[in-house]
Amino acid sequence: MALSTQIKNDIEGSIVINDGTGTPLTKTASFVRGDLVYGPFKKIMNEDVIFETRGVFKGVGHGSRIYGAGSFSAWFTEFTHASGTIADMILGTGTAYSAAVSTLGANARKLAHQIVLTTEGTDLGDDADGVLTINDCVIQIDQFSEAREGNFLAISWVTYGSTTGFATSGLS
Repeated sequence: MALSTQIKNDIEGSIVINDGTGTPLTKTASFVRGDLVYGPFKKIMNEDVIFETRGVFKGVGHGSRIYGAGSFSAWFTEFTHASGTIADMILGTGTAYSAAVSTLGANARKLAHQIVLTTEGTDLGDDADGVLTINDCVIQIDQFSEAREGNFLAISWVTYGSTTGFATSGLS
């Protein structure tokens, strides 16, 4: 397995949102703008607690758990549709997604999803595609924006589960 020498960009991948049913309801974010961000990535997903005595550094320990967060935006096509829009999936509404189940469990207070980011690799000579799986994400639509170059939705999330792929986060 050789290290890839191919720089990836926003057109060489996909974002898929899954719910928590046995056979997940899925929605591919078809019209993303290529601006997904997610982080932080740390070996231990806790705050750093600095130990000092009279201004002298003595060490560092683990504090409260921190949670990854991310965002992306998608070009707007429709608010809702029988076949399901990205807004329908995120909100658990509409004909297609009203039966969505949270990845946190059927009785969870929040509707959470799994987000899967796949970056193309095999078509570029890599051994495999890059897959980042972000679990138990509470997703929200932050805003609908009208613009001359196209209307879009700003979407964000906080993840309360694990992240697997190029980085694995842990909890001390």
